[in-house]
Amino acid sequence: MAAAPSGDGQRVALSAQSNGASFQSYSLSVTEPWLGGKKPNSLTGNVLYNAQRYDSNRKFSALGFTVGLGNRWKKPDNFFSSFYTINFYKYKADSFPGIDFNGDRYDVNVGVSVSRSSLDGKDYPMEGSSFTLGCRQRLRGRAAGLLPRKTHPKW
Repeated sequence: MAAAPSGDGQRVALSAQSNGASFQSYSLSVTEPWLGGKKPNSLTGNVLYNAQRYDSNRKFSALGFTVGLGNRWKKPDNFFSSFYTINFYKYKADSFPGIDFNGDRYDVNVGVSVSRSSLDGKDYPMEGSSFTLGCRQRLRGRAAGLLPRKTHPKW
């Protein structure tokens, strides 16, 4: 019996950018291409935070995470794969130029893509083909109970 693949393609990426108090951006990404060890099922995760400050009274920030799950198909051939994602973002604006809202906004969306790739090389393929078909749906309102209820003032 063959041993399960190990140490093949796991990735962790950490990114940080700043120019002092007016802009900060942080990101952490993790990829596990062999979830479960025997089949090429991938799991990815990403967390990000961005903050911008125009001046002491005008600010904008975004906090979000993404989780993805991919798998390779056996039929019609093993060149097909699919990938599913869910994203959650929270935006906060305080009189920031170019942003049309103040306060908190939430965005939840899900996506699916189907790919087929039979390319013979990663960097300089000489033969084969590759295509991807994808769809993303934004969930509005209190989708699946993930978003807080909005409160409206009573006049």
